[in-house]
Amino acid sequence: MGSVALLTSCAGLGISGILATFLGMIALDRIRRGEPMLRGRGLAWAGIGLGLSAFVLSILVAWGFATLQREWHGDLERSLQRTFAARDNAGATEAFAGWTGREGTTITTAEIAAFAREAESRYGKFVGFKELSEERAGGFRSVQRMIVTANFEFERGERLGSMGFCFITDTSSLLPELRIDSISILDAERGNLLIPASATKKTDAAPDAGTDTSSVPTSDAAVKTGEVRP
Repeated sequence: MGSVALLTSCAGLGISGILATFLGMIALDRIRRGEPMLRGRGLAWAGIGLGLSAFVLSILVAWGFATLQREWHGDLERSLQRTFAARDNAGATEAFAGWTGREGTTITTAEIAAFAREAESRYGKFVGFKELSEERAGGFRSVQRMIVTANFEFERGERLGSMGFCFITDTSSLLPELRIDSISILDAERGNLLIPASATKKTDAAPDAGTDTSSVPTSDAAVKTGEVRP
């Protein structure tokens, strides 16, 4: 049983670690009682030690991942706040740092400012968002990109929409940095509000929209100040 505990401890983290520790303790108890033909005290202790280590490591991994998710969620919310508040050039320049381009699109500070002004004109100031669902876009080897369907909360109510973001690896940081690459707000009355206006794909449109995001009025994307390209 000591060897079984050792093998179990090597099988994985979490439950396997607990099981390995439990089997190792049973093996030690049976060995202490002097049952004939039982050996493997060292293996039992190794199973207990590795099992406990695997269990502790699984807790640390889960805690680290949860912390990282909270940090990324905070980055996303701050980037959205800066984007919707970017009504002038200074604000757009600050918001621009949280954006990146993707294939087939460009984004400018002028476009960010125009988007923020139009959103506030229609719905009031941005308050926050509630995530409804998310899905991963792209292949296994491509840049990790997520599309999130969400309710955007404004002073005058909520609007269904979506946003795309990806993780950029920066040499100055060990962890990837979250960058927004698109926002769409569904509006059947005035037309969907979309940024960047140069987007040609409809993958960021929230489901059950009833309208075509490709018909969104465009802002002045000809201004190249602070342009981002993929």
